[in-house]
Amino acid sequence: MADLALEQIPDFAGPDYDIIIHQGLIAGYQENEQQVVECLIVGWEAGRNTHVAA
Repeated sequence: MADLALEQIPDFAGPDYDIIIHQGLIAGYQENEQQVVECLIVGWEAGRNTHVAA
């Protein structure tokens, strides 16, 4: 199994996440791109930390 502590945060501001961020989260939550990216990073880090601690 891969070491979860070594995983890197995905580039949520990159083109791979454009549809999710622009069409979904920004429109649905009325937040700007930076707020959405920060929220995704916090969520990703929390999930990773939970799995690393287990």
